[in-house]
Amino acid sequence: MREANGIRFEHVRGGWLEELQPGLTSHFVAGTFVPQWQTVSDPYKFVCALVQRCSSKVPNC
Repeated sequence: MREANGIRFEHVRGGWLEELQPGLTSHFVAGTFVPQWQTVSDPYKFVCALVQRCSSKVPNC
């Protein structure tokens, strides 16, 4: 599905996995790296910022 939608990914193992995620337990022997992937560390703060920005531009947001 990723490939069909143009999302780049690479399966990783060993040293490269450790390099991408230092301190990862050795129980993980393989993973999938998605270079364009982004995450939100605090969804509540993210949504609050969106509401603040939106409400200043759109009445009754």
